[in-house]
Amino acid sequence: MRKSNSSIMTAMAFLALVGALLACGSSTNTVGPLTSPTTIVNVVPNRPHRNFMTIQYCVESMTSFNRSYVQKADQLMAQNILSAIRENQDGFTVYINAINTQTYNETAETSMQPILVPAIGTYLGGLTPPPTPDDSNPIFTNSNATAYTKTVNSTQTPYALSDATILQQINQATANVQASTQALAQWNPPIDSGMQSVMGCLQLAQTRFQYQTGIKLLYIASDLENTSNFDYTDRFFLAKGLSGATVHVLFLASNSAPQDHYKRTLWCPYLENAGAIGVLFSDPNTSIGLFNTPDLFTKDGAFQGPCPTE
Repeated sequence: MRKSNSSIMTAMAFLALVGALLACGSSTNTVGPLTSPTTIVNVVPNRPHRNFMTIQYCVESMTSFNRSYVQKADQLMAQNILSAIRENQDGFTVYINAINTQTYNETAETSMQPILVPAIGTYLGGLTPPPTPDDSNPIFTNSNATAYTKTVNSTQTPYALSDATILQQINQATANVQASTQALAQWNPPIDSGMQSVMGCLQLAQTRFQYQTGIKLLYIASDLENTSNFDYTDRFFLAKGLSGATVHVLFLASNSAPQDHYKRTLWCPYLENAGAIGVLFSDPNTSIGLFNTPDLFTKDGAFQGPCPTE
C-alpha cells in the first residue's frame, strides 16, 4: 500500500509542478490558480477564434496636428498590439507609417519595420482533479493503484503540458515584439510643414490589403485635412483599395462641431466607396477613452456598418 501511494503522489507532484509552470504567466494572460495540490484549472477560457489580421497604422506628422495626439496614438497602438497577443488566433502584421507631404514614399524616418506576431493555438484546459489518496477508496487498492497512476499521467499530464506550451508561446511572442512596441510608443517621426497626404496612407493600405484574407484594419490618427493629391491614383477606387477593411480614424481634431461633422460626412462615403465595410471616427476625447478597451483590434475587426445618413 505504501509503495502504491508513493507512486500516486509522485504523479501528483509532477502535475503540481506543471501547474506551477502554468501559473507563472504574464499579468494579462495567465493560467491558474491551483485550487489544490493536485488540481490544475484553466481560469481563462479560449476566446473566440480570430482570423489573421493585416493592420495599417498611419499617424499624421504635420505642424498642424497636435504633437501630443501623435504620442497618444502611438501609445494606443503599442498597447493594443500587446493585448492582441493571445490564444486561439492566426497571427497578425502591423505596418506603421507617418502621414506627411509624400506619405506613400516610405523612408526609414517616416516608417517603422512591420511588427509580426505568429499564430497561437488553443488551451485544452478543463482538467478534472484526481481524487485524494484514501485507504477507503477502492481505486487506491494495490491492484488499482498502478493503473490509476498511469491514467493520471496519460490523460491529465498532456493537457497540462499543452496549456503550458500555449502560455509559453504567448509569452515568447510578447517578448519578441516588446522592443518594437516600446519604440512605437516613443516614436517621434519628423514634423513636416508642407502639404498633407492622407491619400498616401490609403494607397499604402491598398498595397498591404490587396492579397490578404482575414481581418483588415486601417487606423488613421489625423485631422483628415488632406491638402495634397500627390499620392492619389485612379486605380485606388477602380480596384476598391479598401475592400473588406474597417477604417478607424483616431484623434480626429476639429475646431468646431460643424467642422467635425463636415469631415465625417465627407470622408465616410469616400472610404466606403473605396470598399471599406465599416468606418469609425473617434475625436481626441473618445480616443483617450479607447485605452480602456481591452482588445481594440478584435472589436474593430467585428464592426461593419454603413455611414450615418444624417
